[in-house]
Amino acid sequence: MSLPTTPRVRQPRIVAAWMALAMAGLIPTVAALSAEATWSNVTDIGSRRELFVDDILVERLGGKAELRLQTPVPREVVIVHDAPWEGPGSGYHSIFKDGDLYRMYYSAWQLDSFAEASIKKNKPPLFCAYAESDDGIHWRKPQLGLHEFNGSKANNIVMVSGVVGKVDADAGHPAVFKDENPAAAPDARYKAILRSAHPPGLLAFKSPDGLHWSPMGDAPVITDGAFDSQNLAFWDRELGAYRAYWRYFTKGNVASPYVGVRGIRTATSKDFLHWENQADLKYVDSPSEQLYTNQIKPYYRAPHLLIGFPARYIERGHDLDRRGPAVPARSPAADAERISQWPHSLRSLPEFEHRAMRATASERYGTAITEGLLMASRDGVTFKRWNEGFLPPGIGTTATNTSAGTWWRPSPPSKVRPMSFRSTRSKATGRTTAASCGATRSDWMASSPSGHR
Repeated sequence: MSLPTTPRVRQPRIVAAWMALAMAGLIPTVAALSAEATWSNVTDIGSRRELFVDDILVERLGGKAELRLQTPVPREVVIVHDAPWEGPGSGYHSIFKDGDLYRMYYSAWQLDSFAEASIKKNKPPLFCAYAESDDGIHWRKPQLGLHEFNGSKANNIVMVSGVVGKVDADAGHPAVFKDENPAAAPDARYKAILRSAHPPGLLAFKSPDGLHWSPMGDAPVITDGAFDSQNLAFWDRELGAYRAYWRYFTKGNVASPYVGVRGIRTATSKDFLHWENQADLKYVDSPSEQLYTNQIKPYYRAPHLLIGFPARYIERGHDLDRRGPAVPARSPAADAERISQWPHSLRSLPEFEHRAMRATASERYGTAITEGLLMASRDGVTFKRWNEGFLPPGIGTTATNTSAGTWWRPSPPSKVRPMSFRSTRSKATGRTTAASCGATRSDWMASSPSGHR
């Protein structure tokens, strides 16, 4: 839409036009405009779609107008990770539409119990597995015949942990995307970021078909961070470069990376191998909080906006498991003593016995919860982060957490259809992990109710 050339318009006409466009989902509503406003201080958005995810284009709100966060409507469980190579440790889903097909990549981890003392020595192998769907709801796990598990290649594993070429990859922390860079090489139409087991860092992987993967280099491409999470990257067509987002700790360094508060760090790259412009994310009006994952990508109906769904990590117990050089001594008696000190509100939550069992491996496994938040940015570094939960947890513990929300555009994009969200359920509970569905209207992650019904 082109703006008129008239230098000044009466206030009622401006408000009426703006409200009409906002009701059509095109631009945010401005509660009032000064009668003295001139076009010199008006932002020309042209035909660009704008959302209520921040207040950049809102001069002020008056009366009963407010910016309000919306939450997805819970729907069905869409996939269950119940194969022998999957299980309660599965998660970290990457989902995108590729032509007529939806593709899903996820961490597959058959983790029976967090309470085994030897878990860090003899933990089950981590894989990256693959599923596909015609509608994004009904998923199938094809038997790809690529990698062996227990003597058979009848599985959907696409990447395995271990030495591949000259890199030591951790396939259990994958983030996969289809490269929309028009200059992408045919053998790198699909790309992935994996954690490097040794040395610490992030590895760049490529694939011609989304199934057969190989490293793009002989060493990590990003090394300044903690990385023990889902770290991701994508092609930003507005910027004309790749962006990466990964975990770091606010007081960490290369020698001791896990000190301080969990946060999000970013950088850009022209070739996916050499990264620059590193920066720690900043927030407009949010307190310092632990952020576990980030789930940032361009919004498909307004790609100049970067939308993220970070997982807020909340420790409800004593949190004696601080990472760093001074780790408290562990013993059954010490575990029992700490659990006995849990407050009544924590002990009264569901599944106390199971949470207490998990806490013998690490107290936070029995006390912490996560919930998905909403945040948005226009420069990739400074974000407006909504402080209330967007994907709130259910009653209880990690049995109902939303630690790894995933989202993608509906199809066809020319129609206004619900946006889909996927969140992890039952992780680390001893039961099978599942991905459940939630939905909200496109563009309605946040809105400004007018009071009219």
